[in-house]
Amino acid sequence: MLKKTICLIIGIVLVLNCQLSVIYSAENPSHEEVEQIIEEVAENKNIPAVILKAIAWKESNYRQFDKNGDPFINYGNIGIMQINKVHKNLDQNLLKNDIKYNIEAGANILLGRWNTMGETIPNSGNMNPQILENWYFPLWAYNGWASKNNPNVSGDKAYQEEIFQLIRTRYNQPVTSVASALLPQKGLPSASLHIQTPEPYNDMSIALNNKENLIVAQLDKPIVSRSGIKRAVFQDIVNHPKKEYIEILYKKNIISGVDNNTFCPDDPITREQAAKIIVEAMDLELISEKVDVKDWENVSTWAKNYISTLYYKDLMLGDNGVIRPQDFLTKEETLLILNRVSEDDIKSDLSSKDFITRGEISEWIVKIIIN
Repeated sequence: MLKKTICLIIGIVLVLNCQLSVIYSAENPSHEEVEQIIEEVAENKNIPAVILKAIAWKESNYRQFDKNGDPFINYGNIGIMQINKVHKNLDQNLLKNDIKYNIEAGANILLGRWNTMGETIPNSGNMNPQILENWYFPLWAYNGWASKNNPNVSGDKAYQEEIFQLIRTRYNQPVTSVASALLPQKGLPSASLHIQTPEPYNDMSIALNNKENLIVAQLDKPIVSRSGIKRAVFQDIVNHPKKEYIEILYKKNIISGVDNNTFCPDDPITREQAAKIIVEAMDLELISEKVDVKDWENVSTWAKNYISTLYYKDLMLGDNGVIRPQDFLTKEETLLILNRVSEDDIKSDLSSKDFITRGEISEWIVKIIIN
């Protein structure tokens, strides 16, 4: 039984970390095409599209490639969303060459900042992600939670203020900044600070509800994610090669979707999302003890017990004193975790798996598992 469970986890977690084959282009798409990609990603991530558009414009002017057709890299930051080199566990080749992957990475970074509201950064309003004003502090932290973005220090040059100004001027959407009087004169505001949504505020869900054929979560319907509650059938896995794995884990309440009809099976998953999948698939007893790592505050509230469980069972270990909960889990890391769970079972099973022979896994990790 353990062996079957492990094989199931390998299948689903590795699939969730795979990207579909893409055709790379060294030419930037048109602005209209870029915005179409952003809108698709934004819908899947439950982020107002105008937020991601403004970030992409500020960071790169919608450029994934430079005039020579090379990946647009500025001070080590990559692509349209200018993903910082500290995110070393992302697929660097895809960051440079796949514009959608780059946009998704930027969206996930922003969501990671959103998830730290009330723990690392202040929060505002009722945490409704469709209200533009509620993104003020996550935007402040997009490139790092830095005091230079305090508007009392930098004025309208603060990062989130520049994003809001782009939303007003380039995208013709009203948005109200947090009053600088509510913030400290210098330094960073306390994570315990709670600010009411600035008024007047812009609720994008009102506009979304008017878009034909767009599914919007209503107040009487639960908003869910992969870490959320039981979902309906997912329309985007009908022809997916791992549809069976996804349906089995869904029926076991181990995974769920990103909206009413979508699972996004080829999106990468974060380390904390993978922790939940592994803990629930292995039916491990949850451990609620805090982990002594430098970035514990970056772990989402819902994920803390899952991270703690794997950490104290020596299944998901940090490095250099950090656990990196918002980083995407690599295939190598996945296999190392599963190798720790049951070394003998995995060695015998992995030797026949085609994802080893496809050359997608580094040689060093194959030797650790197979030998």
